[in-house]
Amino acid sequence: MGTGMQQRASDLRYAIVPRAEPSNLKVFVSPGRAEIHYDAPTLAACRYGITSTWFSNPDDAGDQPDGGGVRTRRVVLAPLAPGVYRYRITCGTGRITGRFTVPE
Repeated sequence: MGTGMQQRASDLRYAIVPRAEPSNLKVFVSPGRAEIHYDAPTLAACRYGITSTWFSNPDDAGDQPDGGGVRTRRVVLAPLAPGVYRYRITCGTGRITGRFTVPE
């Protein structure tokens, strides 16, 4: 048996408490395109946003829904101009943010 978060991941007593935020996030980037892969905490739809500047508002009402349905999700973003982008993915009350660079 692990300790802390390791125990929560492997101990079935914690199986009924879903994670609040997306997990196992990976970003794959190629010229003109990016794919964001992640595991959602539930089957409900999450929302994602992308910007080439900073997010001006923490409200995600203008973000796009990812469709939900399966826990493993993939968001394809194209076409993208070369540059730095910031993203956020919100599932319920959990949010994960990051950035990636699209090459020329």
